[in-house]
Amino acid sequence: MGRITLFLLVFVLIGSLAKGQLLVENFDYGASEGTSILSVGGSWVAGTSGTEPNFTTSSLSFHTSYPSQGVGGALKITTNNTRDIYKNLQSAITNSTDIYVSFLVNFQSTPTTEGYFLCLAPSVATTATYKCSVYVKQSGTGYILGLTTSNAAGIIWEATTYSYNQTYCVAVYYKFSTVVNDYATMFVFDGSTSLPSSMPSYTPLEQTSSLTNEQPSEIGSIVIQSGAFTPTGYIDGIRVGTTWAQAPLPVELTSFTAKANPNSIILNWSTATEVENYGFEIERATQNGEFQKIGFVSGAGNSNATKDYTYTDTKLATGKYSYRLKQMDISGTYEYSNIIQTEILPTKFELMQNYPNPFNPSTTISFAIAEGSQTRLEILNPLGESVATLVDGNLHAGTHVYQWDGTRSPSGVYMARLITPTQSKTIKMLLVK
Repeated sequence: MGRITLFLLVFVLIGSLAKGQLLVENFDYGASEGTSILSVGGSWVAGTSGTEPNFTTSSLSFHTSYPSQGVGGALKITTNNTRDIYKNLQSAITNSTDIYVSFLVNFQSTPTTEGYFLCLAPSVATTATYKCSVYVKQSGTGYILGLTTSNAAGIIWEATTYSYNQTYCVAVYYKFSTVVNDYATMFVFDGSTSLPSSMPSYTPLEQTSSLTNEQPSEIGSIVIQSGAFTPTGYIDGIRVGTTWAQAPLPVELTSFTAKANPNSIILNWSTATEVENYGFEIERATQNGEFQKIGFVSGAGNSNATKDYTYTDTKLATGKYSYRLKQMDISGTYEYSNIIQTEILPTKFELMQNYPNPFNPSTTISFAIAEGSQTRLEILNPLGESVATLVDGNLHAGTHVYQWDGTRSPSGVYMARLITPTQSKTIKMLLVK
């Protein structure tokens, strides 16, 4: 993790537009590749004349602990852009509240001369009012990031050199101060591990030049700056809020497990922290792999203590089942958990009727065995001769599914025969061409 301490702090915001959440910009517009960002309906406004950045359909991927990764599209910026754009926050922040900003970047090239590409500004943004600017410039085979709180302040540069074509999460914290000049700190994360659940420690550097006329009375917009020293690459997942808790982990899921019973599956999960958590939709995968909602469990809202949840999926047949949670914030923003899978094991030997039946040319055959054993499934023609062996080997207890393709066989009544050392069963199937 890299860090710059300055008059401003960049920080990662992972919450939704709940209380204190001022902006979530995932560039999720469904527009065509290369569309002007001013035309996608995202309330971005041009602050200068020239060529503005464009929308791209590919989002930036990062560690799953950042909720705005892999959502929607992204903003493509290049050195050809000459037009600043800005977007107002949900509400302006006065000098009595701290600000946390986070975003993803992936640069392909950067200028040799420093240039800033993202900054904060009052509700009515002009170049003279840009604050807390994030800078970039080439350094060796990569680039470095810098931070400054105002036009009058010097740039503080990161010591770490970052790689091109890699996605990083930049987190900035801006501290309004009535005692000393405003200050900030910037953290940069590479996604190799989860984002921290609390803001890392830092030591702010006091500004040496006076900011008496430069310290803003309010911050009400975020600006993407364009010009001759703009890097080429992508910006995505911009989040602005008033607490760190709204940023990294609004709901921190610590476990999600499934336990199978003879005809039901019990799901259990726990959270370490929750911020504005509305609840969890429980989703189960269908046979074609699509997930469907099967239930809902209310969340705790706001909590710093461990919360345990459970849900029982009942009236289930033998077979494998996949589940995921859809965690929903009060504002409607949601995030999916990892997918877990379990299996209800059969209690008896069974060969199910094939489907479809009649068929042409392929059909699916399922069977269940209560314990692992040598198993053979073969297809017999109307004369009782074996024409295909779908499996012949040791299988584990459970439900197994195979397909038979009768393309090379004539129409007629065929049989599927299942054999184990202790049992056998046969079903009839009709191939119609």
